[in-house]
Amino acid sequence: AMTDLHTLNDALASVADAARRSTVLLGRDGRASGVVIADGIVLTNAHALRDRTISVRFPDGRVAQAEVLATDVDGDLATLRVDTAGTTVA
Repeated sequence: AMTDLHTLNDALASVADAARRSTVLLGRDGRASGVVIADGIVLTNAHALRDRTISVRFPDGRVAQAEVLATDVDGDLATLRVDTAGTTVA
């Protein structure tokens, strides 16, 4: 039973690390976050967007401008096109 708990703990730590490497901050003030879901694509909340472009801060500190690809206001989702430059995909 203790081995199962250690295995589960290791798996959760791995998932958390991968999620951290896929998460980006949005806006100059980091007012929102998003997740890299594919090469060049970030998923975020539609309500976080104010314009057709938004700055994206990657886990390595790099900042790039993203363009809004699509929004689903009812689902509160938006996709952004941005150079993800090798950032881990969730």
